[in-house]
Amino acid sequence: MGKRWKWAVSLALCLVVLASFPHLSGASGAQREGSISIYYGVKAGDTLYGISKKHYLTGDFERVAKLNGWDPKAKLKAGAQLKLNNPLIFDQYTVKKGDTLYGIAGKYFSRGNYISIMMQYNGMTGTKDLKAGMTLRIPLPSGETKHKVKAGETLFSISLDYYKLADYQGAIGKANGIKDAAGSIKIGQTLQIPNPFYAE
Repeated sequence: MGKRWKWAVSLALCLVVLASFPHLSGASGAQREGSISIYYGVKAGDTLYGISKKHYLTGDFERVAKLNGWDPKAKLKAGAQLKLNNPLIFDQYTVKKGDTLYGIAGKYFSRGNYISIMMQYNGMTGTKDLKAGMTLRIPLPSGETKHKVKAGETLFSISLDYYKLADYQGAIGKANGIKDAAGSIKIGQTLQIPNPFYAE
């Protein structure tokens, strides 16, 4: 019972973390397995074009408008939630005093977030969807692998085999031209936080 309780508390904490911006979600909208979505909280002055440039590195704002059922020419309302399917970039992060690449990676790619990503990647709505014998698609920064679920395994136990925070530190470094894993970053520097699971 103790392990189940700890797992429930961990999952609840994970959901609280995912409520922050930008958060990962598969709650609504058309989405294929093998990709993930984030929700973006619209701020005053935002435009669909600017959001498209930030997250897709293109000005294809009509794609974003269509996904959300919005008029591409309409003005955005601050506070609205905008769904972004399979973005190239999750977020932009401004480096603060005391930040390290490893610490920044932990903010975006914690184990709890990774478990939620695995669920979304496999079209799962809850832990009850995990069944012995099923084959999970495991998203990794180096590409996808497969895992056949054994009796008694949980998403948490499976994540122990695949989740390595250093991999995400490396992905952030690579996206920002930082060659050294411990790479030097400067206060005020803006880092692109890439989607390491981008499905081409």
